[in-house]
Amino acid sequence: MVAATSADTAREEIKTLAEQRYCMAVGKGSALDNLLTAAVQEIGG
Repeated sequence: MVAATSADTAREEIKTLAEQRYCMAVGKGSALDNLLTAAVQEIGG
């Protein structure tokens, strides 16, 4: 459970930071959203 909690927290932090940076840099980008989702899934295992 501890590992799952840490993974969930990491996912949320990565997603938030990435969304903020991508939104600032590109505005709205579905391609970037797809890449971010894939990266989060890989990190989450």
